[in-house]
Amino acid sequence: AEGKPAEAEAMIREFAAKYPERAERWEFEAYLAHAYARENNKDKALELFKALLPVEPRPAEAAQHFVNLRATDDAGK
Repeated sequence: AEGKPAEAEAMIREFAAKYPERAERWEFEAYLAHAYARENNKDKALELFKALLPVEPRPAEAAQHFVNLRATDDAGK
């Protein structure tokens, strides 16, 4: 079962703070961004994907998803 992204966010932030050098922290961040996107919270998903781009754009294809979300966001304006 999938939980709400806001519920997972605190745990992911705690992990990142405790283990800043662990590579999987970026995977967790990407999964969180996907969870927000699934809930149609594009703003939060974009914020998280954008934060990944300069440090690690590969987890869960963060760069591709960022571009796709921006494109659909811009098209709706």
